[in-house]
Amino acid sequence: IRRHGFEVDIAMDLHPRQVAEKVRKTRYHMVGITASGRRSLASAKELVEIIRTFATRVTHIVLGGSIVEGGTNLKAMTGVDHVLFDVPSALRACGLLEEDETAVHDAP
Repeated sequence: IRRHGFEVDIAMDLHPRQVAEKVRKTRYHMVGITASGRRSLASAKELVEIIRTFATRVTHIVLGGSIVEGGTNLKAMTGVDHVLFDVPSALRACGLLEEDETAVHDAP
């Protein structure tokens, strides 16, 4: 994401409410969740629910990571807006990148 000219905040090992508070206080254009296996889907779903409950702005939530290769309906299982394999696709889905991969917004 940084290679495309965007700022990135990493929120590892934070409680979902702490992440939701960051999303509520800062204007993010996208929240990306990485999941590696089925065990992490419950955590992803909880995080999405808490963000949607506490964040005052509508923010795109994208799921990525090796779990995406599983082919199940991850969007319905987690409540994310998009499930995508790569960063450029995620940025395009959120309206942050044009088809030619030129950044169109500055995003925190």
